[in-house]
Amino acid sequence: LTLPLLQRLSGFSRTTTFRYLTDLVDAGLLTHASGGYSLAEASLRWGRTMDPWHRVRDRVMPTLVALHRRTGLTVNLAMPAEQHFILVEKVTHSPTAVPHTHVGSPIPAHATALGKALLALMPAEQRDEALSVSLRSGPVRTELSVRRLRREISEIAQRHWAREVDESRSGYWCAAAPIRFHDG
Repeated sequence: LTLPLLQRLSGFSRTTTFRYLTDLVDAGLLTHASGGYSLAEASLRWGRTMDPWHRVRDRVMPTLVALHRRTGLTVNLAMPAEQHFILVEKVTHSPTAVPHTHVGSPIPAHATALGKALLALMPAEQRDEALSVSLRSGPVRTELSVRRLRREISEIAQRHWAREVDESRSGYWCAAAPIRFHDG
C-alpha cells in the first residue's frame, strides 16, 4: 500500500503515518519498495504464531475487561511466541495511558512483570533461551544481574505473581500473574 493510502486509512497526518511506517520497517515488520509498503516475512511468521492464542485471548477477555473496570488500570495479555513475548491484548481507558506498549509489540521479558511472570512458567531450557534473547534486546532501565534475575523468577514461580517498578520505563509500575488452563 502507498503512503497516501495508508495515511487516508489511518486518519493520521502524513508525518505521523510516515514515522509509524518507518518504525515498522526498522522493526522488520514491513518492507518498503517503490510500489509502497507490504508485510515483511517476520509479520507473517508472527501472525502464524498467534493463531493458537486466539482461544486463550477469547477465554480470558471477560476477565481482562472486568479487572480493568474494577481497578481503572490498564490490563494487558502477553503470550510467548518463539523466544519473545508478544503483547496480544490491551484493555485501557485511553490509548495513551501506557504509551510504550502496543498490541503486537514485543515485551522485554527481563524488565517487565509480564515477561517475568511468563518466564516463571517456562521449562528451564526455554526460559534460558528467552532470557538470552531478552537481555540482548532494546534499552530498558532494569539493572538486575542474571543471577539476581534468576532468583527473582524462582520467587515469582513460588508466589504466582510478578512485579516491576521503574524497570521498563521510569514512572511506570506493573503487577502480573501467569494464567494456566487445565490443559497446560
